Amino acid sequence: MKSITNTCTFQTCLMYKPEGDSIWVSLEYITWGWSGTATQIVHAVWKAGDQAHWAQNAQPTDVLPVWNRNLTDIQNAPPKEYYL
Repeated sequence: MKSITNTCTFQTCLMYKPEGDSIWVSLEYITWGWSGTATQIVHAVWKAGDQAHWAQNAQPTDVLPVWNRNLTDIQNAPPKEYYL
């Protein structure tokens, strides 16, 4: 049998925009992730196995995040009406 495991880790930045002519400011970073395993039972049939998710405590920050791409750069991204 063939199996596959995937683990992903992410950082989410909680931000706030004060009223008036202000920029968004960082408040906290949260590091979180998930992992999972799937096993191929027969051709094109997979069974999910062990799964886990985690999050570390939020860490205060004043560092502004830097993005190297955004959702609109991804092929098959949801339509723009789904964005905030």
